[in-house]
Amino acid sequence: MGLRSLPFPEGRWPEPFPCPGAMPCSSGARTERFGPCTRAALRSRSSAEADPRAGKRRGAGCPSPDPAGEEPRSDRSPGKLHGQRSPRGAPRRGQSRLTPAPRSRMGGAAGAPAAEPAGWPSSPHPSSEPMHPTLAPFLLLLAPVLGSAQEQEAATPTAPGLEQSLAFLGSKGLEGRIAGSEGCREAAEWIATRLEEMGFEGLAAEGGMLDAYPAQRIEYPSAPKLLFRKKDGTIDEGRFGVDFNLVVRGEVHSTDELAIRRVTRLSELPVEASAQSALFLRGSAKDRQEWLGIRGQGDGEGWGLDLRLGSSEEQGKPKGPPETRVLYGPEDEGCEIVYLRGPMREALLWKGYTSVQLVFDERRTDVSESTVIAALPGADAELAREVVLLQAGYDGIPGARTADTDGGSSAAVLLDVARRVAARGPAPRTLVVLFTSGTPKVRRGLGRFLEEPPFDLERLRHVITLAELGRPGREMGAPRYLWMTGVRSSLGEVLRESGLPIRVPPRKLAKRLRGAAVAFAQAGHPANRAVAPYSAESSRNRGVELGPLDLDYLAFVSETLGDAVVGLLTGEIEVPEETPGKSGTR
Repeated sequence: MGLRSLPFPEGRWPEPFPCPGAMPCSSGARTERFGPCTRAALRSRSSAEADPRAGKRRGAGCPSPDPAGEEPRSDRSPGKLHGQRSPRGAPRRGQSRLTPAPRSRMGGAAGAPAAEPAGWPSSPHPSSEPMHPTLAPFLLLLAPVLGSAQEQEAATPTAPGLEQSLAFLGSKGLEGRIAGSEGCREAAEWIATRLEEMGFEGLAAEGGMLDAYPAQRIEYPSAPKLLFRKKDGTIDEGRFGVDFNLVVRGEVHSTDELAIRRVTRLSELPVEASAQSALFLRGSAKDRQEWLGIRGQGDGEGWGLDLRLGSSEEQGKPKGPPETRVLYGPEDEGCEIVYLRGPMREALLWKGYTSVQLVFDERRTDVSESTVIAALPGADAELAREVVLLQAGYDGIPGARTADTDGGSSAAVLLDVARRVAARGPAPRTLVVLFTSGTPKVRRGLGRFLEEPPFDLERLRHVITLAELGRPGREMGAPRYLWMTGVRSSLGEVLRESGLPIRVPPRKLAKRLRGAAVAFAQAGHPANRAVAPYSAESSRNRGVELGPLDLDYLAFVSETLGDAVVGLLTGEIEVPEETPGKSGTR
């Protein structure tokens, strides 16, 4: 069963999360520092260290088998670790050899009851039917197999709240949660309601958890057109993608009919640029940079359009209208660049056109965006001033078809981490969760938070942003670890050394993965970003090969981050003081 086909009544929200107060921890029992999945991953790493050759054969990040000849200990299941493929004929999780259960695309058994979250007592599910007498001998023979499956099930993370969040954020009723849409507003309200049920307090300036701000949504019903006037007065209409491509700088505008100004040497380039003309500079890239620099026109600054020859003399494939944009205020304007190809490229090259006009069909609507910001106050009078902040985007990127590329999975994991932390009770330090929206490159909600923070940002001790968690790279196998890259921070290495299954990504990928952590670092606050691992080769094609979300991996990430956050809030994981301006190892 895929994410889009999860049972969810159209037009209704799912039932709320179970309240942490209604599911108390086991009486008198000391809560384990790490969850069952984290402990399973640590055991696999210990096995790999004991047998380096096995680790090399299986590859980095893959659980290694026990050393040859070692008998399975009584405190560890001899079965496969969670995330490995079962041998043919062996029972899968929650399934015996007698009763094979159908599997869903998201990794769980269809119709199987979900186990309780890590750290909470499991609820018994007694059978209502008596055992058939003829099954007794078979059950005696299957006792070791069933026992192994039960031990493995206990070490497997399950998150009914996580699956519920994914079902809602990915539902068709929200229409992709595109910034500025009604679905995006509904998603923000739903997240705020869930946080309130967990016991979080709102930090918005006007009270509550939603910090609303005005914006303008710009939709493009049709693709742009390019109209060239020939010497005989007739018009050639260029098709977007077929005859030309466009690079937009700032807000897109239709232009008037602009005279084409041809430049082949520096002396022909006017000292003052004209917004009523389109520049066609015939020269190398070095000549362009040098000549425009001498005239103080930067990258075509001041001209109405910048016409350039494309690399192909053949026509391309047609493209649809530009993606919907949300405008939060005045943007830095620049000259749009038009790359011509095919016959139009040749006509412009050989002086076949005298003027040009760019035509955009747009529709503007005033909308309201919201940032969800909430806190779980610390219990220690002194340490409560120190804040551990977690951030994720909850809106959708236009054109994205899976939750791992549009922020849905990261928001769901953040919500589940908040639930895990709240269920453990008050911690000495304060936890703040931040769900932001805005364009993917410039998250306006995050910028607004940094410009007008609801508390003194000097209280920030640790910042972790979440992104691209929905599906690790297929070439990585079934990784049981999480990547964390830092900007002026070495928190990822500290968490790895503390025993958590967290790694620092390779240097050639570290800079690409920083994302929203850069905004915090530029404001003077060391920050980190948690992402699913993938290779450098697949980083250029993220989101192209679509597949089902890896719910088991998301549950593993939620548990790992939950353990990390609890360790930071309680002080069990000691992190050296980080000075803004001093770069960490990544």
